[in-house]
Amino acid sequence: MLTVYVKGHQVLYDAEHIVRLFFQWQKVQCVSCEQLPEITQETYLTSEFLMQGNNMQSVVTLYFEGKTYTAQASIPHHGKYSRDQKTVIKLALYRALKQAIDLATPWGTMIGIRPAKIVREWLEEGKSELEIIAIMTEQFETKPEKSALVLAVAQAERDILQKISPHNISLYIGIPFCPTRCLYCSFISMDIARAKMFIAPYCDALVQEIKHTVQLVEANGLKIDTIYMGGGTPTALSASQLEKILYNLQANLHNHSILELTVEAGRPDTIDCEKLKVLKQYGTTRLSINPQTMHDKTLGLIGRQHTAEQAIIAFELARSMGFDNINMDLIAGLPEETQALFEQSIEKIGRLSPDSITVHSLSVKRAATLQQDIDQYTMTQAETVSDMLMIAQQYAAHNGYDPYYMYRQKNTLGNLENVGYAQPGKACLYNVLMMEDCQTVIGLGAGSMTKWVLGEGKLERNQNYKHAEEYVKHIDDVLRKKDSAFNINLR
Repeated sequence: MLTVYVKGHQVLYDAEHIVRLFFQWQKVQCVSCEQLPEITQETYLTSEFLMQGNNMQSVVTLYFEGKTYTAQASIPHHGKYSRDQKTVIKLALYRALKQAIDLATPWGTMIGIRPAKIVREWLEEGKSELEIIAIMTEQFETKPEKSALVLAVAQAERDILQKISPHNISLYIGIPFCPTRCLYCSFISMDIARAKMFIAPYCDALVQEIKHTVQLVEANGLKIDTIYMGGGTPTALSASQLEKILYNLQANLHNHSILELTVEAGRPDTIDCEKLKVLKQYGTTRLSINPQTMHDKTLGLIGRQHTAEQAIIAFELARSMGFDNINMDLIAGLPEETQALFEQSIEKIGRLSPDSITVHSLSVKRAATLQQDIDQYTMTQAETVSDMLMIAQQYAAHNGYDPYYMYRQKNTLGNLENVGYAQPGKACLYNVLMMEDCQTVIGLGAGSMTKWVLGEGKLERNQNYKHAEEYVKHIDDVLRKKDSAFNINLR
């Protein structure tokens, strides 16, 4: 555990995340203290913050491995005191750490989950592209290629959101079952082999929640724009189980013009003709087939039971059955994978010409098997993962795919990003609405989260029971909580 003692004016949460950029594989905590420890082996810093006219300034002194490093930062005050205060303190700390560690990350101090949201707000405030690039360079030390990428995403999101009513809602339907558990997965999902006894009652409970929720939606005069069925792996269910859920969803929807219905068919080995017929019959407009890599050795290493060839077969089957909006996912930085292997994966799925490609940076989550056994694997260096993402970005640009949404996760290698690239007209509306907090999303099923967007930046979250067994057992309580949430948040 690396403990950083902080004295003076500070933002502990943000300081901790900046420190983590430089100590990727160490546990880090920042502790506020009035009196710094008198031991030179410890890492500690002091932070001063002040206003000078219309400028905010910060000076950070960092003590690390017996040496002292001092850095300062100054930015114009833009009227958002708390945000500007955090920005200048993080910048000074980042500069001090760069001196000590000799490392510069592509995103600089821009550590938030939704970088495009900040940039879109700047666009809406009337800032020009040149002004935004200057802010990112001077106040966040973001590399030019990342600044250009996030600006393109923000512009795409703005165009999409202009066509969507913030007063409408979306639905998320969670299916917490998978064929196997992936090495990097931290979701609360169950292996199908171990979950057989829970699946039928889970589907029954989910149908109850669907009926009840849609009745609440319609009773309150709300309109549904998008529906996303994720997991887990929804196509791990049988065709009849999928049909039961989708039939009851369709049968209870009245006077809704659904713009998009996405179903994750993440594991190619769960896809067959019968299931695809069901998905097509009940209005699925977008399918996601996610091999994550096109190398069989890596697939085996991360705990998947399918081959790269099965991914190709599943994609071609879906295409032959009329699915004209198919996404494929890849992960940059999987254990044992080189830059050359990642580039081969991009080229292999590119030959299929999917309608969108989503590229994730590997995130090492605390609850994942990978985190627990990390010493057993050769982990890709952050610089290599960054190069992989640049390969994907260049491939997308040269083959007609535009970046349209972006997010980051905690514990991602190199503080890097996940980006969705889509051909014109094929962007996933749900992804943008969910990521940018622009529309209320009602969650159904075990582990799902309802996020109420209440205006003026205010959000309210309600979570269902996490585990399938708990969810089924307490379905009456789930429905009561739904009633209460609608009553409170729609008053």
